[in-house]
Amino acid sequence: MRRPGKTLMVGVEYVTGYQPPDDGDVEKARKATKLPPLCNYPGVGFREMTEAEWKEAMRRKWSDFPYIGRIEACGEVAAHRRRQMPVPGKMWEKQAVFITDAKRVDPPKLSAEPVPVESAENETPAADFDRLAREHVEL
Repeated sequence: MRRPGKTLMVGVEYVTGYQPPDDGDVEKARKATKLPPLCNYPGVGFREMTEAEWKEAMRRKWSDFPYIGRIEACGEVAAHRRRQMPVPGKMWEKQAVFITDAKRVDPPKLSAEPVPVESAENETPAADFDRLAREHVEL
């Protein structure tokens, strides 16, 4: 069953319990793997580069994974991605990058939909304790 190069080959006779994907599974997979938009906007402390400089920096890289950072939703801004580079002289510290000659793409705004709040009667004791701790209430 094993081949050189650590590739595992399994014959169809060994596969048991296979279930074809349901109609909703495809949509669930698409939603789970969808990436937030890649944005390009200026900011305080951002490194400004031209698109040619960015491509030259990325030319020798086999992946853009360390050079694209994910920003979680906060305040009025939804989750998005942005370019980043190591700070010169500080290899492990990242600095956001603004491509000056590329189209500016601002981060998306959060939707105005209200977040569903669970009622207090359905809270577990641990959740109730966490809520009280957040409200700085002494027991």
